[in-house]
Amino acid sequence: MKAHMAGPLAGVLVGSVIVLAGCTAAKSQDSHVASAEIDHIHALSTTTDGVLLIGSHNGIYQVDYSGDDTAATGPVGGANFDSMGFVATDRVWYTSGHPGPESPEIFAAPNIGLLKSTDEGQTWTSMSLSGEADFHSLTASTGDVERIYGLRTDAQEIQVSRDGGTTWQAGASLMARMLLADENPDIVYATTDQGFAVSTDAGASFEVQEDAPPLLLVAADPSRGGNLVGIDTTGTIWHQQGDLSWVSGGTVEGVAQALTVDPDGTIVLALEHAILSSTDYGQSWKTLVEIE
Repeated sequence: MKAHMAGPLAGVLVGSVIVLAGCTAAKSQDSHVASAEIDHIHALSTTTDGVLLIGSHNGIYQVDYSGDDTAATGPVGGANFDSMGFVATDRVWYTSGHPGPESPEIFAAPNIGLLKSTDEGQTWTSMSLSGEADFHSLTASTGDVERIYGLRTDAQEIQVSRDGGTTWQAGASLMARMLLADENPDIVYATTDQGFAVSTDAGASFEVQEDAPPLLLVAADPSRGGNLVGIDTTGTIWHQQGDLSWVSGGTVEGVAQALTVDPDGTIVLALEHAILSSTDYGQSWKTLVEIE
């Protein structure tokens, strides 16, 4: 099972199973089974076979949305912890955050540092900063999964690792909401209060893109060569054309928490009350998960 950035799973997952029927967000009267377990979503990733990965306050969950019904399971590996930063590629997962009351010993308090999994979240290895650091945004290049960028809560500079999180160097001083690595490991995107910013020198400097919308969240669309999709401060969805110009799509109401695009080009958006999907750049929405 291969995961695609924007943040899959084999093995037995410990935890509850919630079955959820899909609907159109604004119009459907279908009832849903709400997920009380998935709370405060921090990151999303999708896999090649229609599985959504959710980094949440209560651990990492997966949602199989490939069929008519939607089944959510987790936390993956039985690890209940606050996954503040989470990114998954087809070879490796990285996470950061805080331990839960029954977390395994490797989830150190008060901040778990950087953890790495090569078995789709069943087990984790501490890579660095155990007990010290909390990354609120993590991203890894699909072209080089050893290249990681992160935002620490105790540092204004973005953090850069070239060895899978074993060592870190400080990059540009940047007040960013989130980071997104490109397939080219030297390119990284950031959403900031000043606008959408791009670095082409591995995070050493950033330039605000004056022609870009004021994006809150951004993700790469693997179905269109990695062109970007984003949501702005008004809830409008935007996507890049072939010439990298931005085109607006539909809108959504609610507080955007995380965004990803699956291999078929479906946008998946986490709000405070639900996880939605759209195949037409936000003109219409389907509810995958309702969150209590």
